[in-house]
Amino acid sequence: MPLELLFFIALQFIFIIINISIGMISFVRSRKILRETLTTPGQDPQSINNFMHYMVRRNHVVRQSSYINALVLIAGIVLLGIGFMQLPNSLIYGQIVIINNNEHQTFLNLTAVISLIIICSPLLGLAIGGNIAFYLSNVFIDAIASEFFHVSSLTRQEFARIRLKFMLNASLPLIIFLEIVTLVATITGQILPASIVGLIYIVAIICIRLLLGRKILKTINNLQPIEQTSWAYLQPRIAAWSRLAGVSFGEVLIQPDIIGTNIRVIGRKNTMLIIGDQILRHTDWRQQDAMICLELALVRKKVLNWNFWRIISMLVGLGLLFVPLIVQLSINILDITIFFLCTFLMLLITIFVNRGFRKKMHTLYQDADCISCYFTGDPMATMVALTTIQALNGVQATQKSNAIPSANTRLQQLDQLARQSWPRAPYASELVPAITPVTFGPYQLSTAFDKQSEPAPVPDAPYVLLA
Repeated sequence: MPLELLFFIALQFIFIIINISIGMISFVRSRKILRETLTTPGQDPQSINNFMHYMVRRNHVVRQSSYINALVLIAGIVLLGIGFMQLPNSLIYGQIVIINNNEHQTFLNLTAVISLIIICSPLLGLAIGGNIAFYLSNVFIDAIASEFFHVSSLTRQEFARIRLKFMLNASLPLIIFLEIVTLVATITGQILPASIVGLIYIVAIICIRLLLGRKILKTINNLQPIEQTSWAYLQPRIAAWSRLAGVSFGEVLIQPDIIGTNIRVIGRKNTMLIIGDQILRHTDWRQQDAMICLELALVRKKVLNWNFWRIISMLVGLGLLFVPLIVQLSINILDITIFFLCTFLMLLITIFVNRGFRKKMHTLYQDADCISCYFTGDPMATMVALTTIQALNGVQATQKSNAIPSANTRLQQLDQLARQSWPRAPYASELVPAITPVTFGPYQLSTAFDKQSEPAPVPDAPYVLLA
């Protein structure tokens, strides 16, 4: 067995154990939180507020675990790099594969293989070990909480099956890619065959996603057409808002109520609207209108196209990191200083481009918030809807992502919009029924959830005409 292959298998196993251990610490802490929640005197299983309180505490533990996993990944790559440099050449190199009888190409090839081991071992440890621990938390903690607080109609077995399918779809392609590429590189001792195999695999995955992506998505998430659910009466209202917005959804699908559900649009062409059953059950018609119009505004602003190119730019950026190695391999010149400087420059360019896309995405989301208010004429409902979505998912108001700004940022802009003078819906000044009290600054935005009114007709045109 080649020494490189032995190193890879051993290191991968070590990092899997480390990440499982970190995840199990998170598992124990989350289980303790659930036990405390279940045994609290006077706990009302019907209270969605108790569930949201549990979600906030649980997500805090999960974030801490994710930070530790990230530190282990970075520290592992750095320490492995230093460690390999300190080992005797005979131990590292094993049986050297000669490339074109050229010393420089041989050395660069070997460096690439070793670098692959150093990077992929911790990554696979995180992808495999971290997901195993996270799945155990989903099955033995989240499923129990979901059942206790009556936020899901799914049985524990159905809940576990959906989460397993989701995690496999999200992680398995990456795991297989890293395993195949690194195994081919360590067995053959050459980076070229591994690169070819990796490229073929990527093309195959892209073709599968393009041809079967929607079918896979529906199967994994148990998505059902809205016409076949108890929410079928919402379809005419969604269609009316679509006509007003000047865009349409190819399909409207309902996702079974599981922890972490949301409302989102998928697909740049023939766009699908996916709505979580849990969100519909815990929002009134004004919030539902606001959410639907927000998704229509995102489609109108072509957010999905921008997000697609953001992902492409990140993949291209990662590919550019290998350019210095490929160039030096082709011109038979090895200069470590130039190599690291070029790699660092490529990394800076990638970070700069990603920050540009991040800023653009945040701007598009904030523009979409305003457009949805112009559609509904009800900025207060949009503010309450955003808060409700955050609360149901246990997300803090200050949290943001590469694509979506924080709720605080969005609410501040909506508050400024609400203070301006423009036509509103007749009910826009009324408090919005919500499952949890919603305030912004000194102002109360919500009222009791049981004080819902009959839905008002969808207007014939936006309250503010758009260019």
